[in-house]
Amino acid sequence: MSSALARSRKTKVAHELICERVYRPLAHLVVLVLLPLRVPPPFVAAAAGATGIAAAVQLAQGRLLLAAILVQAKTVLDNADGQLARLSGRVTVFGRYLDSELDLLVNAALFAGVAVATGKPALAARRSSDTLVTPASTLARPSARIGRCSRSASARRRACSSECSRIAL
Repeated sequence: MSSALARSRKTKVAHELICERVYRPLAHLVVLVLLPLRVPPPFVAAAAGATGIAAAVQLAQGRLLLAAILVQAKTVLDNADGQLARLSGRVTVFGRYLDSELDLLVNAALFAGVAVATGKPALAARRSSDTLVTPASTLARPSARIGRCSRSASARRRACSSECSRIAL
């Protein structure tokens, strides 16, 4: 692993095979292209969010293959924004928060896309212990998110909250 790739990685609790072997190396290629261009990491996060929303629209219209490709592209971009921030030394609380919130918005949109595509909103919801999770409640309950290659949004939000409280003091 190159030293730039190693420096762009964050510490992780568990080994995620597909992320380590597919998404993160692809994201690093994106980072290598964007780094000399000095693209701000929040711009990459916004591009990931826009790609995810586009995937939800394609899903709702029944274009499943295109939706799947866009979700994969969103995942690569979502990994790239953090790697770019760490490698360029531009890690910010705002960037972490933006990334978390865009992830939640995309997940809610994907649930809504399933509901529209099937005409059965109940398919876009699932039972999780005693709570019914729907696209709207996904925004309020990060643990209901679709799995992805990084720590949970709730963990990132807690980290951002603690940093914000230290900054405010």
